[in-house]
Amino acid sequence: MSIPTPSIDEAGRAAIDKFLADTAGGRRVPATFLGVTTAKGELYFNQDGERVFGEPDKGVVDDQTGEQSCSHCRCICVVTR
Repeated sequence: MSIPTPSIDEAGRAAIDKFLADTAGGRRVPATFLGVTTAKGELYFNQDGERVFGEPDKGVVDDQTGEQSCSHCRCICVVTR
């Protein structure tokens, strides 16, 4: 029996992008990076928010922004079937 590989469709990607824009882009939380992966590879990766929270003139984060997760909350979720 083969277990199907999870996927995220365009509507799902759009919903996650909106969540990032509403929270980090809306300055409710600092810059946030979100990734979803399977054993076969990346399903989703994106980020939003200011490089320096409260200083929009410093620019926004992108996929090349270095990040240090010290004392930040991290959510790691494993979904199995």
